[in-house]
Amino acid sequence: MPVAIGLLALAPVALAADRTEIATLTLLQSPAQVVLVNSGQAVPAVVNMRLARGDRLRTQANGRAEVRFDDGSFLRLEPNADVQLLGDPQERGILVTIGNIWAKIQSAMALTKFEIRTPTVVAGVRGTTLRVEVSEEESVVEVDDGEVEVALRDGPPAPLLVRRAMRLRARRGRPLPPPEAFDPATRRTWEFWTDQVVLRELGLAKETLLDHSARAAAIHEEATALLQDVGGDARAVANLEERGQVADEALAAVARALEGRPVGVGRGGQPAPGAPDGRRPEHLRRQLQVAAGICRDTAGAVARVKRENPARLERVKGLGESLAAHRQASTELQQRLHRLQQGRELDPHWAQFRPGFEECGRRRAGLEGTVLRAEPLLIEPPDGAPAPSGGAAVEAIVLRVRRLNAAVAVLEATNRRRLEAVERLRARLAGGPPGGPP
Repeated sequence: MPVAIGLLALAPVALAADRTEIATLTLLQSPAQVVLVNSGQAVPAVVNMRLARGDRLRTQANGRAEVRFDDGSFLRLEPNADVQLLGDPQERGILVTIGNIWAKIQSAMALTKFEIRTPTVVAGVRGTTLRVEVSEEESVVEVDDGEVEVALRDGPPAPLLVRRAMRLRARRGRPLPPPEAFDPATRRTWEFWTDQVVLRELGLAKETLLDHSARAAAIHEEATALLQDVGGDARAVANLEERGQVADEALAAVARALEGRPVGVGRGGQPAPGAPDGRRPEHLRRQLQVAAGICRDTAGAVARVKRENPARLERVKGLGESLAAHRQASTELQQRLHRLQQGRELDPHWAQFRPGFEECGRRRAGLEGTVLRAEPLLIEPPDGAPAPSGGAAVEAIVLRVRRLNAAVAVLEATNRRRLEAVERLRARLAGGPPGGPP
């Protein structure tokens, strides 16, 4: 049973720097090996591995491989194939020692023909799609599109022209027979094993992008909820600051009463309409109770915010790291999809791949949009960056938390002074009614 190695799971292999690389191993069903020209060492073949002049690619039982040349040409190998890239810089082509290959050779900007050599023949190719089957006794060249010049390797240099839907069988030690017609529809199309690989990779990519999008949306939702929580606490602190002014007025009224001054005044020193006799002890105690109640509420709110804000900052950090990880994974996935798509437009079955690539593009754009909405909430801007402005601007949660912390620190210090004032005034009030007997 063949083991499929996915494009999305593998990275390029680092090889010697003195190699003249001309192709990339784009798709693979293991096992396969590459024999390096500069060392003769056989190494496992992996997707995205770069191949150099003189390198030799061998597929084993159930192994298949696809190679994309830098000029856009494609080469596909069946199991038990042995193919070597020609090593002479003046030559373009491959040597097929044994096995079946399918090739789509580009003609654009090609100064020389692409040669496919076998132990029996040499096929000169330009702008052609063909199959070559090589066994110990014969080489078979089948032309799907274009035309090929075929000559014996050790015979007279008199090539035969093999056109579209024609086949030539060259047996070892015999002259070349005339090409014969064949029906491409009747043969086994093994060369399109890549269809399943590409479609599977596209399916995995779509699922992965969908998962990243869902997780990024959840991060954005949680970040928005955190921002609302911080905003709610900021409003609560502002409300406590206003209530603190009420407590300050009550404490001031009690202090004036204890000093024998008029107490029936409101904010700004104006008379408080309908104020009762502010010198009565029970009224002063009620005033102190009001102030003390506000101080208790403030202390409780301050303690809660001080307890929750560090956890919020840690959560923001974690969400930011998760969001960055999703973006990085999306970027790497896009790069791998780009490598998969490179030259894929030249595949005869490109029409069935194109919708998958387009859908992946749409899903990645949606993911990027979600990331861009969540990022301003979670990523602290660098020092010196301009502050957000405008009604639609979003401020990082960490900045709001810091501003809330500063407001809470001021509120806590003020509340501490109020509590001290409450205790002092209670002690004075306990010493006797102000201004003599009521």
